[in-house]
Formats: sequence, C-alpha cells, structure tokens
Amino acid sequence: GINAEYGEEAESQRLADEAAEEERKRLEELEVQFAAQMSELLEEESSIRLAIDGESEEAYVSEFAEGAEQAVAEKAEREALLELEALEAEIAQEEELSLIHI
Repeated sequence: GINAEYGEEAESQRLADEAAEEERKRLEELEVQFAAQMSELLEEESSIRLAIDGESEEAYVSEFAEGAEQAVAEKAEREALLELEALEAEIAQEEELSLIHI
C-alpha cells in the first residue's frame, strides 16, 4: 500500500514537474518573441521619428529659405519704392523749375 501510494505520488509529482518545465519553456519562447517584436517596434518607431525629424528639418530649412526670399523681395520692393519716390521728387522739382522758367 505505502509503496504504491508513494509511487503514485512520485509519478504525479514527476508529471507536474514535466508540465511546469514545459510551461517554463513556452514562457521563455514567448518572452524571446516579445523581445524581438519590441525591438522591431522600437526600430520602426525610431525610423519614423527620424523621418519626421528629417521632414520637419526640411520644412524648417525651406521655411527659412522662403522667409529669406521674402525678405529679399521686400527689400527690393522698398528700394524700388524709394527710387520711384526719388524720381517723382526729381520730376516735381524739374516741373517747378520749368514753371519758374516760363
């Protein structure tokens, strides 16, 4: 009786140990898969961030270039207006002079 009972207990303990070992191996595999997926996701995220940074850097550079072009255009416009005003003043002055001569 006792030996048979002990043998059954030992057998069920052995089966439980085997099952636990199987479960441990399965969890280990899942952990490895999870770690691989996480690293893949992190790589993907970092490449997306780089793309976004690259785009925003390009956007910043082109915005800066547009701003510079606009500043140059505005400066040219101001200079043209000043020249125009100078010409108008010159013309007005000549008209006054010619009026005096008449």
